[in-house]
Amino acid sequence: MSHHNQKDDHDLIRDFQNGDRSAFVALYKKYGSYTSKSLQYKGVPRIDADDFTQEIWTRTLAALKTFQFQSPFKFFLDRAIRNRFINYIRDKKRGRLTFVDRIFEDQVGSEDEETNLLERIKGVSSDETDQDSLYHELLEVVQKCLQDITNKLMRAALALRLEDLKIRQIAESLEIKFPNANVLVVRGMEQLRDCVTRSYFT
Repeated sequence: MSHHNQKDDHDLIRDFQNGDRSAFVALYKKYGSYTSKSLQYKGVPRIDADDFTQEIWTRTLAALKTFQFQSPFKFFLDRAIRNRFINYIRDKKRGRLTFVDRIFEDQVGSEDEETNLLERIKGVSSDETDQDSLYHELLEVVQKCLQDITNKLMRAALALRLEDLKIRQIAESLEIKFPNANVLVVRGMEQLRDCVTRSYFT
């Protein structure tokens, strides 16, 4: 894989888009540590920063398939880091709708959609009684959508994630490897997000 050392980021991404998965590994080796350290510099604890780094790069793996080369890759990565940090801060300030927020967070390239959905969820009413009703209604929707996920291991991983367990803790609880737990959560959240959106907003 040494031939990748002389290539710039866009060349590596083009190689990846052409089917060379080792090019993505080279990109991760170049910026993986940077991702975690950037989060830690912003005040994120190391264990969380490592988890967030895996989440960011799992989503980056999918996003790079349609990367348009309109800006340097590092701009793209810095935006993903910034968005993840904003979500981290927002998590610390949220009330009991956090479990719904978590379903919609960390969507690379879809920040506007995420904000819109969250505002629609939480902006229905400022009345406390209505908020209680909304909470229970959303909880029922999420539980139904969870049951619709046929992969039992994925369903278990999602249930633990919604209880605010870290990816590393989920891996330990399910006795699976960290990368496998991360993929289960990321792909499962995509399915859960689609289901909740269809069930609640349509």
